[in-house]
Amino acid sequence: MQDGPSICRWGILGTAGIAPKYVNAMQRAGNATPFSIGSRALVSAEAFRAEHGLERACGSYEAVLEDPDVTAVYIPLPTTMHREWTIRCAEAGKHVLCEKPVGRNAAEVESMIAACAENGVQFMDGVMFMHHARLAKMREHLPRLGPQVDYVASVHSFKPASEAFFKENIRVNPETEPLGCMGDLGWYNVRFSLFLANYALPRTARGVFHRMINGVPTHATAELVFPDGMVSSFQCSFHHPTRQWADVCGPEGRLHVHDFVHGGWEEATFDVDTGMTLKPMAAGVADGPETIRTTDCIQEQVMIETFSAIALGNAAPDPFWPEVALKTQRVLDAIMRSGETDGRPTRV
Repeated sequence: MQDGPSICRWGILGTAGIAPKYVNAMQRAGNATPFSIGSRALVSAEAFRAEHGLERACGSYEAVLEDPDVTAVYIPLPTTMHREWTIRCAEAGKHVLCEKPVGRNAAEVESMIAACAENGVQFMDGVMFMHHARLAKMREHLPRLGPQVDYVASVHSFKPASEAFFKENIRVNPETEPLGCMGDLGWYNVRFSLFLANYALPRTARGVFHRMINGVPTHATAELVFPDGMVSSFQCSFHHPTRQWADVCGPEGRLHVHDFVHGGWEEATFDVDTGMTLKPMAAGVADGPETIRTTDCIQEQVMIETFSAIALGNAAPDPFWPEVALKTQRVLDAIMRSGETDGRPTRV
């Protein structure tokens, strides 16, 4: 493969609160730069440009797509806008990194992926932990748990939201984020479960919505049953303190990670415990866990560098990313259908 240009110029649609995190990653990346910010209000785009050091500010999303100097676009818009702007990016020849949840349902995501394929651009969802070196290291240690992973438990929540959050935030507005906490947080639990299942889809999914606001779930639990017998159960919530742990169990041990969504920059760890037998005549375990460390990996930066290499033509297009995004959406769809029937198991 011939080398393409060395720097991917990024456009960003909207000044969402998460956008500065991506700008920081683009500035750290060796093959990318945050180039253009688009907002429906030019004054907002100008303020973002000045604060974060971008070169161009646009008073519309269309202007970002019309800029021939923009190679790739990051979309942090509300979920209900993802389909339209992904397709418009693809038709403009821009590679697309889309915030999660990718769509309202799998049919939307299929049309987004098809548009990107037809126009020869890469599609990827913004699940940063997928790009952390720790994930590959976890894969290496899974055989220590036994012949297969039997059970996974995980939680993703953030600090108790304020009264204003539940009145005003787009995450509890069905017109912007109809999947609520399940799309905003549960997307990560589902993706981690798929990783452990080698990306096989579960047979069935159950979802229970324990609290809802404006018709969207704000505290939910789910259970996924996979063809090989692995069971994954998880909770996601806007009502509980910040938690992002996962416990992975097999017949011969367990793997525990306390921050599976946001890996540390200087060091990210997980524990493997294969000595979990009771001491004679006493409660407790015989041996403590072994801590596995990964150092010097910034997952946001690696994601941008990986995507930018594809967008620049310096790496081959990767069909894995649209495929796994669609699988994640299909699982979320089944959970949402189950939740609407008070937790009846639903085929994925």
